[in-house]
Amino acid sequence: MPKDHWHYPRTEFTDKTFKLLVNGPTSALRMFGKRRTGKTWFLTRDLAPRFELYRHKVVYANFWQIVSSPVAVMLFACDQALQKRSLGERLRQRVTPRIKLTALGTEIELDLTPPTEEQTPPDQMLWLDQYLERLANDKRPTLLLFDEFQELALTPGANGLIAALRTGLDTRQDGLVAVFTGSSEAGLNAMFSAEKAPFFRYGSRWDLPALGDDFVSHQLAAFQRSGGRPIDLDEAMAVFERYEQSPMYFRDWLSVRLTEPDLDADAAIEAVERAIEEDFGFRDTWLELSGPQRATLRLIADGAGELFGAGAQEHMKSIGLRDRPTGDQINAAIQGLRRRKHQHIVKWDDKWHVRDTFFGDWIKRRPADDF
Repeated sequence: MPKDHWHYPRTEFTDKTFKLLVNGPTSALRMFGKRRTGKTWFLTRDLAPRFELYRHKVVYANFWQIVSSPVAVMLFACDQALQKRSLGERLRQRVTPRIKLTALGTEIELDLTPPTEEQTPPDQMLWLDQYLERLANDKRPTLLLFDEFQELALTPGANGLIAALRTGLDTRQDGLVAVFTGSSEAGLNAMFSAEKAPFFRYGSRWDLPALGDDFVSHQLAAFQRSGGRPIDLDEAMAVFERYEQSPMYFRDWLSVRLTEPDLDADAAIEAVERAIEEDFGFRDTWLELSGPQRATLRLIADGAGELFGAGAQEHMKSIGLRDRPTGDQINAAIQGLRRRKHQHIVKWDDKWHVRDTFFGDWIKRRPADDF
C-alpha cells in the first residue's frame, strides 16, 4: 500500500457514508465509478478503517480479481473477516490457487480455478449462510464490501451465489450492511435497476464525489515531501483534468516525475501510457486483434448510436478511420470479441459495452493509424 503521506482522506464523505449505513434508513449502497477513479481506495483506506475503528467487522470481496470462482472468493473473504486481523493486513496476504477455510470449526479446502460444474455445489451455499449468520451483529453491523459486483452477472453458475446473497442480506438487515461498487454503470443497472434484476431496487445509489484541487494540492505536497521538484498547481491541474480526474492516473504521472525528474509534463504522460500498456497487457491484446475488431471496439467504446449502416460509417469517418469495416465485418468482429478468452465485450440492456472500461478508455486514446 502507498505511504501514508500520499493518502488523501475523504473524511467528510466517509463520515456521511458511515452514519448512513449504521444509523440511517438503508442497509445497502451502490456506487458507480470507472476503474482507477478511487472506489477501491475509498472502500479499503477510508470506509473500512472507520468501521474497524468502532469495532465492526469488515468483509471485502473483489469479483474482478477471480471472476471464475466468485463463491470461493466470497467464502474466503468471510472466513478472513472472522480472523483477528485488520482488512489492511488481509489485503496484503497472497491468495493462492487453493485456499483453506477454518472459521466454521473445521478445515475446508477450496480450489480457485474455474469450477467444472455450471452450478455451485449446495454445501457451499450452506457454508455461505453460516458465515453470514456468524458475521451478523445487530449492535455493530458487519460491513460487506462487494467490488466490481456486476461481474457476477457474467459468471456461469453464479445465480446461486446471487440468490444466496440477496436472501442472506434480506434476512439480516440489522446485522449486515453492504456497499456494492462497479465500473460499468450499465452492468450495475442490470443487477439493480432492471425489473427482473436479482437485486431490483435494493439499496440506495451513493455516488463517490469527484476529486478537485484540494486533492491535487495534497498530492503535490506529498510529491515534494518524497523529494520531487516543485510542480506548478495549474500545470498539475491541467494533467489531472486530462486524466478525467482519475487519482490513479495522476499518481502514476507523479511517480514518473519523481523517478525521472528531467521529463516534462507531456513526456511523463507518454511514459505513463507506455507503462499502462505494459502493466495491463493492453498493447499485446491490441496486436492480437484484427482491423475490423479494433474498429468495432472503438465504436463500442465511443458509445456509438449504431454499429451498422450509415451512422457507424459516418462515426468511423469522423474520428479519422480510413479502413472502415463493412456491416458484415463488424458483425463477425462482435462474434469474435464476445468469444475471446477475456470476453472483451458484454451486452447490457441490449447494448454492447467494452467489459473493462479502463481498456475502453485506452482504446479511445488510440490514434487513427492504430486502426
